Amino acid sequence: MEAEIAALCRPRWVGEVLTITLTGHTPAGFRLAWHTDQKARKRLENRFFGKRILFPNRTEWTVAEVVAVYRS
Repeated sequence: MEAEIAALCRPRWVGEVLTITLTGHTPAGFRLAWHTDQKARKRLENRFFGKRILFPNRTEWTVAEVVAVYRS
């Protein structure tokens, strides 16, 4: 279970913003708690959101195709 949680937190910024804690010793007793670090979230907003402009040279591609390739 802890490996699955670690995998969820692996993408770029998730681990910076979320703190996840798993307690308990059996599946019936597992409890998952999470906390959002608001300062880290604000830093993330300032660093990433709305700051990327793509200039593709593939004029035949749709916007969705350009974004999909960029994110891959």
